[in-house]
Amino acid sequence: MWIDKLEPLPHFNMTEYIRVPVFKRRDEYIVYLANSYRRIYTLLTLPLYISSKITIANCLTSTSLPSNNSLDRTSLFMCPTDGGDKDTCWKASDDWYIVIIHTKDFEDLYLQGQRIDTRKKSKD
Repeated sequence: MWIDKLEPLPHFNMTEYIRVPVFKRRDEYIVYLANSYRRIYTLLTLPLYISSKITIANCLTSTSLPSNNSLDRTSLFMCPTDGGDKDTCWKASDDWYIVIIHTKDFEDLYLQGQRIDTRKKSKD
C-alpha cells in the first residue's frame, strides 16, 4: 500500500521547508519521516512546532473533507483551496495532516525516529 512507502516532500515555494505527513490514530500521532521510517507521539510528546500547526489546521478546516479511503499520495500533499494554509499546514482528511516544517526541525525529528519494519504486518 502507498502509505507504507509514504515520505515527506520538499515544499516547493520555500526551499528550506518540507511537507511532512502526520496521521492521527486514536491518541497517537504518526509522523512520516522517510520510507518505512516513522516517529509515534502522543499529543503531550508531539513537538510544539508540529502540534501548534495541527491546531491551526483543525481551526482552518472546512466541513467537507475526503475520507481516508479516497486519499492517494498526490491528493494528500495538495493543499485544499479552502481550509488550509499552503505555507503552514492543512488537514487532508479526518485523520491526515500535512505540516510544513523547517529542514533543521525535520533533521532533528529524523535523528530521534524509530525504524518501523514494514515487512511485518503493519498495525497503522
